[in-house]
Amino acid sequence: MNREIVKDLTFVTPAFLAGADQNKPEIRAPSIRGALRWWFRVLGGSPDEEDALFGTVHRKQEDKDKGPIASAVVLRVDNVKILKGQTLNYDTKSNRPDPLTYIGYFASVSGNKTGVYRCQAGRYIDAGSAFTLRITARRPVDDALWAKLETATTALCRLGSLGLRATRGFGQLAEAKPPRKADFLAWAATLAAHDLHLWEKTGPRASARKELCDALRALRHSHPDLGGGTPNALGFTGKQQRQASALRLCPVRVAEGDLPLMLYAHQTAKTQPDIAQELRAHFAANGFREIR
Repeated sequence: MNREIVKDLTFVTPAFLAGADQNKPEIRAPSIRGALRWWFRVLGGSPDEEDALFGTVHRKQEDKDKGPIASAVVLRVDNVKILKGQTLNYDTKSNRPDPLTYIGYFASVSGNKTGVYRCQAGRYIDAGSAFTLRITARRPVDDALWAKLETATTALCRLGSLGLRATRGFGQLAEAKPPRKADFLAWAATLAAHDLHLWEKTGPRASARKELCDALRALRHSHPDLGGGTPNALGFTGKQQRQASALRLCPVRVAEGDLPLMLYAHQTAKTQPDIAQELRAHFAANGFREIR
């Protein structure tokens, strides 16, 4: 009997996902597969293990005559329920911008010179939308490799996000029945063994997304060398290269509510200096505690 992982998931924040028709929101298995591969890598999966599990057409030089490797698993999306939401407005030139404007900033990169971005209702996936993820083995997978896949899947479902601005908290996923906070924090502490850094905002707080917006803004303000146009581990866009941010804003859902968490995975930005120590000092001074 084939192995299978089944997860009922929901979106904590709006997601900007689409297929061939960019005006039609769609939850696509290839998008989830890409995110799952990211988690598999940062949680210790080797390149050979990744190829064996997810397949590849780019084999090692000595194995090129053997042809591509087919994926050992099939991902399917079932029971999709997409909520349309309302028209979203992001005014990047306002003197008092909505907190989501800061992390949802895609007006300039989308060619909108007015500084106002509008996403019409029905063109994005609103928070509360849900679906079932099924991961099925199509051929035998050894126990150790399957265990790594299960670990990566759990991380995707609890900390992962999909779509545009995923590193800034949009498209945040959560289990339909989220864990209790104590259980989640105990699990999250184990990620330190994989060189992942997690910080939780402590004390009285506003909404998780606002706390994360404010924290990112404060980080940029106090460390101008980490500006968006300068090559650094927080992400940048230049004429010759682009770098996704190694710092991810995660409004994580637990049974008691939403937690504002910062996740730093330097493995994804090795071309840039590691700023883990710099982040640790900054977050410690701004009401965050490291989970380890």
